[in-house]
This record gives sequence, C-alpha cells and structure tokens, in this order.
Amino acid sequence: AESSRPLQFRGRQGAVDSPLHAMAKRGWQKQPSAQDNARALLDSLMGPARDKKAKNDGIREGFKEANVCKRYLAGLCPNDWFKNTKREMDHCNGIHSDQLVDELQAHPEVKMYMAQYEQELLDFLEEICMDADRWIARERGNLKQPGKELQLSTGQRKALAEKQDQYRTLIDLSTRLGDEGEVRKSSAAMAEAQDIKKEIEEITAKFTVDTGGEAVCEACGVRYPLGDTPNEVGDRNSHFSGKMHEAYSAIREKVLELRKKKKNGEWDEETKRRKEKEKEKDEEKGVKDGSPSPRERG
Repeated sequence: AESSRPLQFRGRQGAVDSPLHAMAKRGWQKQPSAQDNARALLDSLMGPARDKKAKNDGIREGFKEANVCKRYLAGLCPNDWFKNTKREMDHCNGIHSDQLVDELQAHPEVKMYMAQYEQELLDFLEEICMDADRWIARERGNLKQPGKELQLSTGQRKALAEKQDQYRTLIDLSTRLGDEGEVRKSSAAMAEAQDIKKEIEEITAKFTVDTGGEAVCEACGVRYPLGDTPNEVGDRNSHFSGKMHEAYSAIREKVLELRKKKKNGEWDEETKRRKEKEKEKDEEKGVKDGSPSPRERG
C-alpha cells in the first residue's frame, strides 16, 4: 500500500526537490492492488495502529508496527520503481504512509528511530548500487564504436524494405524469363530492377550518417548514444528523462546523503542509546519471565 501523495525524499527540512520529485510530478507512482485497496487506503491515511489509543502523553507509535515500511519512513522505498523492466524487484508489502512519517517526526525519540531506519536503508540501497555497478561493468564491453549507420524513420524503413523486396522479385523474374528463352522480357525486368537498385542506393547514401558511438550511464548502466544526429540526440534525451535513470539517480543521491551521515558519526550516539534500551528491555523481560538476565547469565 502507498500514500496517494506524491513520492518525495524526506529529510530534516521535509520534502526537497530531487530526481525522485521529478518522477512524482510525472505521475510515476505505484497503484495499490484491487483486493486490498480499502485496507491499504485506511492504513496509508490513518496507519495500521489506527484503532489503538495513544499513550497518556499523546505519543503515537503506529510507525513501529511490523507491517510498516521503514525504508519509506527513512526517505524512500524503491521496490516498485522498476516494474516491468529487467531490473524489477520484489513488490514491497509494507505500508507507505505519510501520516506515519509525520508520526515518527513528532516522536520524542525520532533521532534514535531514524538512525536505525536510515542505517538499514543505506545497506539496502548500497546493494542496489552494487548490482547497478556490475551491470555498468558488463555494458562497457558492449558499447558501439563511432562509425557510419543507416538511420531511418519507421516509414522510411518500411519503404526501403518494400523496394528491396521489389528488387529481389524482379531479379528472380529476370532469371526465370532468361532460362525460359524470354530474352526481351528478361532484359526489361532486369532494367526495372536496376532502376530500383539505384533508388535503394540513393536512399542508403542519403540517410547514412556518422555516429558518435555509445557511452554507458554511470547511474543506471544503460547504454546511450553520444553523437549529434537527430536520432542520437533524441535517444540520449529519452534516456536521461526516463524512469530507470531517474530511479537510480534518486537512489545514488540518497546513498551519498546517508554515507555522509555515517561518516560524520551522526548515528553513533543514537545507535548506542538504542542498544542500551534494548538491553534494558531484555533484562526486564527476563525478570518478568523468571529467567536469568544477561548479567546473571554472564
């Protein structure tokens, strides 16, 4: 399930413009499946813990539920961005709710939870980037080199194919008539074939251009043309404005942001505090269950 609001990065200052924002403006959003549409809508609008009462201090913690997508809470969940492509990923069954994002941001322990979710998101996104890097390395061996290339529109290609068929038919006819002793008819068919051959050569010469070869995109690993012919410029522009390129650009942008936080130690204190709280809870649980605490077992 997913919120009906546009996909966005979320940071300390809220949503910001990014390649992901461009995708959202184009309407590239995952649609909920029909069978769970009603529940998905309620979950995304009100959260999975909508029937639970808030704590006495008004703090809500629906974002902690197991069926909530923590990657979405941390900024983005890319699982459904590659639908119907060679890079398609498993569908994310977690709840994508902007209300839960706001709930997390309002929680007094937001830094602690966000540190956990962002670390997990970084690990996940780095795996995606490593897969893309392997794709890039493979595609570098498949690049077209600069050279001459026949570039035709669909209509021109169809017309050329028809002329080539006519040429072959006339050559076969001329040969058959010659074998049958129909010399005059054979010569006429051959002359017509030569006229069509000349037309084919003129078309080929007119639309054969010098191409600039190819490069591989360092964001997504898709090959794109480098030259300045109309076809090459169009294909190159289509690549850089396409879904896959925007998706990988958004992912790599987020990875850089999270790596910077990791390098600067922004998560260290909160991670330490979270582990201490988890240890205290385990000890309290051990006392209630009558089992020895970690300290007693030690």
